[in-house]
Amino acid sequence: MKRGQISEQPFVFIFAIVVIGLIFIFGFYVIRNLVVLGDNVDLKVLVNNLNSRAKECKNLDFGSVCDLSKISFSNIRVVCFIDTSSGVSSNRISSNFIKSNLNKTLDSKRYNVYFEPLPGKKLNQNYVFISDILPAQNPLCKTVVGSSLKLFLENKGDYVEVRE
Repeated sequence: MKRGQISEQPFVFIFAIVVIGLIFIFGFYVIRNLVVLGDNVDLKVLVNNLNSRAKECKNLDFGSVCDLSKISFSNIRVVCFIDTSSGVSSNRISSNFIKSNLNKTLDSKRYNVYFEPLPGKKLNQNYVFISDILPAQNPLCKTVVGSSLKLFLENKGDYVEVRE
């Protein structure tokens, strides 16, 4: 062994440990962001499916009924369809999460579908607007069971009604 070789070895080991640590931190960060991105994509797909299903049903004959059970409601615990243009009784909403979001957006009257995520999950959008859709009873809140809902859309001419 040469003279300076022993004194250089600890620096190589320390450098290797630092690089391995940075790789683990970066990997954890990327995986966590990928999971969040996947949840956001699921929500966007759900909103797009609801929109397209409502438009399909509205284009059918008056009184036609469409089923919503094929749409996947993953990462969502409660869904509320609310007609904010008429009087909304928040006493009929069991979810405090949805009540608080409704109170935040009630003045704008721009949103008509509200979501409560599963415990431990977070949605980047807790309420959306779906055109031409109104609930049969105001509000219509349903708990999601196994990522699906037993709801129907009925064509009422000018709009589509959501009912159980």
